[in-house]
Amino acid sequence: APPPAVERPELAAQLQPVALDDAVRNAFYLLEPQFQHAAVSPQLQAAPQPVVVLADPVALDQLIHNLLLNALQALERVPPHERNLKVVLALDKARGLLEVVDTGPGIAPEVMPRILEPFFSTREGGLGLGLSLCETLATGMGGNLAAHDNPPRGAMFTLSLPLARA
Repeated sequence: APPPAVERPELAAQLQPVALDDAVRNAFYLLEPQFQHAAVSPQLQAAPQPVVVLADPVALDQLIHNLLLNALQALERVPPHERNLKVVLALDKARGLLEVVDTGPGIAPEVMPRILEPFFSTREGGLGLGLSLCETLATGMGGNLAAHDNPPRGAMFTLSLPLARA
């Protein structure tokens, strides 16, 4: 039987091994002015060994950037001394996980089912494309993006991508 067709061959051709900790540090560096402005010191909690996923580096950078910006916007709604942003990297069987955890207001239960929909935004004037774009980018790389409320307060977005074969 012929191999299954790849839906987006132009993207599949660009998939390459990417170390998640490098991608996160790069995003932290690029967003440094925004972090300083919001009085947030982002933390990276890396896994014991490097988490190397198969990804399109440009799409992955965009995805991490959007997730961090989303967290920053949420954190601006709580007092500065309560603003925490953490990125946790982990291995789960054949997948690499990147979790963006914030101590913002969290995701209201009525919002949760729609949080990744295009044009859905809880922010006035928000386009609502950030998280939807993130999900599209993740899916295009064979990954997925999930949103969770993170009690006692805050939100967590988990990006899961296939590990690069060693």
